[in-house]
Amino acid sequence: MNGKIVVNITVSSRGDVLDAYANTSSTSNNECLIEHALEYAKQSQFSADSAKKSQLGTITFVFIGKR
Repeated sequence: MNGKIVVNITVSSRGDVLDAYANTSSTSNNECLIEHALEYAKQSQFSADSAKKSQLGTITFVFIGKR
């Protein structure tokens, strides 16, 4: 199963992902892909930036099925 899942994220000043949800520009509505993308996004770690309380961003996951 193939698909692109775009995840909107909110990142804390410590670099931790505080919130993650699927973006409407994703090309798949497969729940399994969405769940995995959200799990991967929440496990992500970014550089700390104490100058900002939080930052918004996106992560794009492209899943390619086995043939």
